Amino acid sequence: MIDGGIDFGWRSFSSFKLCTVASVLQVENEITVSLSSCTSDPEIQGEEPELHVIEVTVDPAEPIDLVAGESVRFSLYIDVPWWTNMAFALHRLDDTLVLAGSSGNLVPGMSEYYAPADFAAPFSVEGVGNVCPPPERPPPPEPDCSFLECGGGCDPVAQREALAFSIKDGPTLQLMDHAASGFPGEPYSIVVSQAVQLHFLEMCADTASTWRAFVIMRH
Repeated sequence: MIDGGIDFGWRSFSSFKLCTVASVLQVENEITVSLSSCTSDPEIQGEEPELHVIEVTVDPAEPIDLVAGESVRFSLYIDVPWWTNMAFALHRLDDTLVLAGSSGNLVPGMSEYYAPADFAAPFSVEGVGNVCPPPERPPPPEPDCSFLECGGGCDPVAQREALAFSIKDGPTLQLMDHAASGFPGEPYSIVVSQAVQLHFLEMCADTASTWRAFVIMRH
């Protein structure tokens, strides 16, 4: 969650800021990183510094490799088709990834309007479908149609999928929906909180048919 889950409105954008880590609070598996003095370029005179707060859940918990006072690059990507796709990344100035996450129907790199494939470099992420059979569901009730749905068809059932995380010339880690693991040979924990294909009985207007949410954290 970025900045308390504020409504970014019906607009897609990318934001790149240089920030100072104001505080790092970790209570069990809940991590809150506060950023201060965020500017697009410290040399620009008159730019109003921004404050940002990042909240993530990492389970099982590991201490995050980040302390107050560090300088970081904060990247934020918002894409709003009819829902909100959001991705962010925190890199140190030497390009070391500390924290990254994405939540939406897209995997980064799938759309020019969303985060690029290398947003969480050195990691790249791909969706992996057809790892589980689609669940069965009972027939719908008698039709009760409206403009947006008909006969309960917009109440989907979820087919679990997976996400594959890889480093160039390195290993690949595949994680199922609702799974977590350390990345082989690297000081990173990865949590996939959701990776599903959503099956609807009817054509549903303005509704995502997939959802992928994950966090990558250096410990």
